[in-house]
Amino acid sequence: MLRGSPGGTRLARPQALSTYFVFLELRHEVELHAMTGRVVECPIGEMNRLDCFSFGHL
Repeated sequence: MLRGSPGGTRLARPQALSTYFVFLELRHEVELHAMTGRVVECPIGEMNRLDCFSFGHL
């Protein structure tokens, strides 16, 4: 899906998704749990998240 995309795009897309879920967890976790009965959790696993310090250019 992203194989032909530039490296910056491949790095930016999962980072944007992680940032969005951090926002949901910080701002709306209680409301979403009350409405759905589920805890907000990022679909990108902890081991697969990008570490900004492992890439010098980020």
